[in-house]
Amino acid sequence: MASPQWRSRLVEAMRRQGLPTAYVNRLVDELCDHAENILMENSGMDAEQIAMDRLGSPEQLAEVARCEFQRRTFAGRHPIVTFVAGPAFVMLGTFVVSVMLVVASCWLIDTVTGGRLSANDATNDPPSALETGVMQMLNVIVRFVPFAASAWLYVRLGKRSGRRGWGVVACGLVAVVAVCFVSTVNPQTVESKATWCLGIGWKFGFDQVLQSLVPLAFGAGMLWKITKVDRTVAST
Repeated sequence: MASPQWRSRLVEAMRRQGLPTAYVNRLVDELCDHAENILMENSGMDAEQIAMDRLGSPEQLAEVARCEFQRRTFAGRHPIVTFVAGPAFVMLGTFVVSVMLVVASCWLIDTVTGGRLSANDATNDPPSALETGVMQMLNVIVRFVPFAASAWLYVRLGKRSGRRGWGVVACGLVAVVAVCFVSTVNPQTVESKATWCLGIGWKFGFDQVLQSLVPLAFGAGMLWKITKVDRTVAST
């Protein structure tokens, strides 16, 4: 049977590589079974050393395991394409979905309320409290949902591909776009109707900073988990 010290070193080395716990446990069990088979084939005094020489050191095995784990997914094999170039397309997709959600929500609310949202389209009457509330609520969806969804996706993708560090990079890129994104609802005036303006700006107001805090929180959480693993392993 493989020594507890060797197994413990192997687990620690794999944890340092940022591999998922379930994957580590399964692989360690398989390697320990393989080491036990080698020990059974070599019953001499140096059987354990032969087994360790044949398998490799825990650090070598952990590095090989990390490489093999990353090869399993496209994100693991191509981190630059996935985590650097990819966020632009992911944010665009989540933004389109959010806008479609907004349009569908407006239609649903208008249908349920008997056309109250569209009643003022042909008049110059100021928007009702319901209309104003709906516009502000949907504005919040567009401002936060695309960036939160994109950051969450890259956190998950970083874990599944064994590229957690790259996942942090992607969350940072999402936060940069979020802090530059502007979405405002302008109330109706005597000269103009109420408008909803979307675009990229460099005002860096509190609302834009708040938008960026969501993806930053995802990235900070992932970074904290990475450093937590290092701290835990270092203390054992």
